[in-house]
Amino acid sequence: PGAFKKRVFAFVGRNGSGKETAAKYMASATQAESHTYSDILQETFKLWGFEENSWHEMQELSTFMRALKGQDCMAKVMVQKCLRAKGGYVVIDGVRRIADIDLLKETFGQENVILIWIDVAADLRYERLRQRKEKKGEQFMTRQLFDQQEQAESELQLDLVRAACHLTVDNNGTLHAFNERLGTLFHDLVIGPC
Repeated sequence: PGAFKKRVFAFVGRNGSGKETAAKYMASATQAESHTYSDILQETFKLWGFEENSWHEMQELSTFMRALKGQDCMAKVMVQKCLRAKGGYVVIDGVRRIADIDLLKETFGQENVILIWIDVAADLRYERLRQRKEKKGEQFMTRQLFDQQEQAESELQLDLVRAACHLTVDNNGTLHAFNERLGTLFHDLVIGPC
């Protein structure tokens, strides 16, 4: 444990915060592979021939898998994906549980796992989710359903994960402003002082 020199940038945030945008930016900037926990669930659904899956279905599968195989079962899959990644960096989009963080730190070393919280107001996240239409039915989501999803078990764990984050990036403004902040983050974490 801790013998691997690979550096892991893990983006954390609530639904619609911009984690995917941040992960893509950092993966491109560092020429790293990027992985998401939802990809693990999507891959499982695809094995059974289910291509489009709702947020609720993803949550149900996650809960079922963890009840059947342990709270850290998805973290184990993610660690294997990170270990197989080529290069000195790997990017993760969507850490949601303390068990995920613990296993990453145990494998790559505490100093090599950088947790970054993406901060966005709930009203703005709700509007962005309705516009992006990434998951089945998002464009029809009511505010009441959005608020209910915010109380899901996986979302409630985010407060614990947020407390463990090293850095916070604000995404309450424009995409241009967010990209500028991500550029600063990349410079600070990868390039360092000149």
